[in-house]
Amino acid sequence: MSFDEYGVVVCPKCKRSWGVKLSQKTTKCPQCGKSYKISMLKIFYKTFDLRKLQIAVAKTQKKLLQ
Repeated sequence: MSFDEYGVVVCPKCKRSWGVKLSQKTTKCPQCGKSYKISMLKIFYKTFDLRKLQIAVAKTQKKLLQ
């Protein structure tokens, strides 16, 4: 059984946060569509739990909007 690790990233262009599977090489911002190498983005939170990931994405986005 393998467990995937997930992280919260933020788009440097539009400041939108979202969750990514850290084993992937690239990701695309769901808001502006810009593609990024995950290794080049700051990971704000890491977890193996999708529920915790969802909460962390929401908290990160809330902080960005303040």
